[in-house]
This record gives sequence, C-alpha cells and structure tokens, in this order.
Amino acid sequence: MWKLILFCGISLLAIIQEKMTVALCPPYLLKLNETVTYNPPLMHLVAPQGTVASLLCNYGYIAQGIATSRCNENSQWEPPLGKCVGLTDGASCSVLDGFNGKIQYTHPELVLDHLLEEVPSGTLAAFSCGLQAKVEGYPYSFCHNNEWSAPTPMCNFFGLHHVKEMGCKAIEVPNGHMKYSKSANGKMNYPVNTKAKVECDFDLEYSGPKQHTCRRNNKWSNNLGKCLPVQSSDSE
Repeated sequence: MWKLILFCGISLLAIIQEKMTVALCPPYLLKLNETVTYNPPLMHLVAPQGTVASLLCNYGYIAQGIATSRCNENSQWEPPLGKCVGLTDGASCSVLDGFNGKIQYTHPELVLDHLLEEVPSGTLAAFSCGLQAKVEGYPYSFCHNNEWSAPTPMCNFFGLHHVKEMGCKAIEVPNGHMKYSKSANGKMNYPVNTKAKVECDFDLEYSGPKQHTCRRNNKWSNNLGKCLPVQSSDSE
C-alpha cells in the first residue's frame, strides 16, 4: 500500500517537474492597427512552447513580413512576427494585363481611371470570368508597394482541355528590342507571367502597349505593335 502511494507521489512530481520545464514565451506587445491571436490561448499571460501566434491587421492595413510564429524551446517566437502597414502606403503597381477575363480595380480612397497603366498602392484587383468559365487561381490580388499579393489567375473554360504551359516565344520588334523580367528556358520560351517591355530605337515610338505578359495559354497579352516614327504635334 505504502509502495503504491510512494510510486504515485513520485510520478506526480515527475509530471509537475516536466510541466515546469516547458519553455514559455511572453505575449507580443500590441501595436496600433493590429491584433495577435494565440493557439492555444494564453495561460496566465504566457504562451507555452508550441503555441502559434498569428498577426491580424485592421481594415486598411496589410501584414508586412511573417504573419505566423511559433514559441520555441528557447522561449522565443520563431520566426518573429512582422508588422501591419498601411495598405495605401508605398509605390504603385503596373496594371495586370495577363488575364483572359475581366479585372475590376477598386481603391478604398480613390476613384480609379481604368485607362491608367499603373494603379496606386492599396488597390484591389478582382478577377471574374464568363458563365462558361471559372477563375483558376486566386480571385483577388492586392497592390502594395509595387507588388501584387497573388499571381495572376486564368479563366478555365468548361469543356476545353487544359493547355499545357509551354511558355511564350520571343517577341520580334523591327527597329527595337525587348526587355524580359525572366530568362528563357532551354527551348527559348519565356515562362508564364514573364513581363516583356518594348524599347524602340531613337526617334521611334511603339504603337502598342508598353508591356506584354506571357499568359498560361502560351500567348502574349495585348496586341503586339510596331516601332514607328514619332509623329510631330506641330502644325505647319
């Protein structure tokens, strides 16, 4: 009987000691326009090892850096959480021209002119397709500081076989040259989402859009133009 009580006491002490040696992390100090949630919830204002902290930003703000962190065995959050920054802060983004459907741009503070080549930071791009197609990929993308939050999707039309992504052939522009955002592969094709910018020779201007994007159907977006002589606006 006494042996059983002694054994139970030793086992209970071992459990308590094990619990006491578990690493504990302090909670994050909250900053303006952000919230941090913990899973599992905090116990006595500390987070035991293995707890996951998630950064949530208020409306009009976006997470910059890491959005989830874990309490490690050294009582440190790894990797450290990022911060919430204003969605409208930062440089503008080029409009998305590699989508084979409709893109609706909205901004929380501005009315956008859809003829612009760039949209300000904080712009939301919503992708939609016709009745016979669905969006394949993320249906939304945010512009923040010259970067879109998600890659451009595509419209997948029902009843059509999926086109194998081979990439796009190089664009040939007489009296000009191209600058590509990505390198060509072994077959001299440029990967999907490669952006191509046209630069014409001196005293020439491009008749088409300044930028083309390689689509998933292996074709460049927008109609290709030509390098033509600059038309003088001076009247004779």
